[in-house]
Amino acid sequence: MELPSKQNIDRSIIDSPEKAFEHMRFLGSKEVEELWLLSLDSQLKLLCVEMLFKGGRDQCPVDPREIIKSLIRGIATSFILVHNHPSGNVDASEEDHHVTEKIANLARLFSFKMEDHLIIGGENFLSFRKQKIGIFSHGEN
Repeated sequence: MELPSKQNIDRSIIDSPEKAFEHMRFLGSKEVEELWLLSLDSQLKLLCVEMLFKGGRDQCPVDPREIIKSLIRGIATSFILVHNHPSGNVDASEEDHHVTEKIANLARLFSFKMEDHLIIGGENFLSFRKQKIGIFSHGEN
C-alpha cells in the first residue's frame, strides 16, 4: 500500500511499538530509506503521518530542524520516528543512534517528547524504547 507523503488519518492510539509498526509496515518493502514522523497528541492519539526524508539504499539525510518545524506546525505533544532499512537488517547503525539522540534532545527544548524510534526491515522492526537503546536506556524521555 502506497501512502502519500503526508496524510491525516484515523485517531488511533499508538501506545506500543507494535501498533506503530502496524501503521508503518508498508515501509518494509521500500527499496530506498525513508524517514517518517508520527505526530501524537497528549493521549498518544495519532494526528498525522508524514514522510519527511527520502534517501538511497543505505542512508537517508535527516535535518532535525525539519522535524521540529513539522511538529510546531501541528498540535502534537509527542512523536514517533520511523525509518526503514531496505537491506532488511533492523540493527541500529551508529548514525541511527546519533540522529535519534540529537532529535530527542532538540525536541525536548520545544517541549515535544520522542516516544520511540522504529527501524523497519522487511517484516521485522526494532524499537529503540523496547530495546532500551540510547536515550531510552534509563527509562527517560
